[in-house]
Amino acid sequence: MHYIVMILGFLLSVAICGFALHVGAKILKEEQINWPTALIIALIASLFSLIPVHGLLRPILSWVVMLVLLKKVGGVSELWPSGVLLVVIAGILQNLIFAGIMIAMMGIHHG
Repeated sequence: MHYIVMILGFLLSVAICGFALHVGAKILKEEQINWPTALIIALIASLFSLIPVHGLLRPILSWVVMLVLLKKVGGVSELWPSGVLLVVIAGILQNLIFAGIMIAMMGIHHG
């Protein structure tokens, strides 16, 4: 049962990351990154974040993979500043979404 919850949590995280990446691409007018492309990039970057490495290497590895995929698959013209800005905006959006979910869950728990 715990494995099912972990897998569902991972898939929800990937969906939120893909959504944030897609919205970030729309904000930056990177029209070539559609929803399926953003979801695939988020999935692969999230899988790389599961590799057991020490400390800050895990998120750095995930960000580098995401930048490379944005360039190769997403068609982002330049990694700097477009690609980096897109990853930063997507990260901010993702954290806001997760914060909203946590606040909603706290409200449900205490309500």
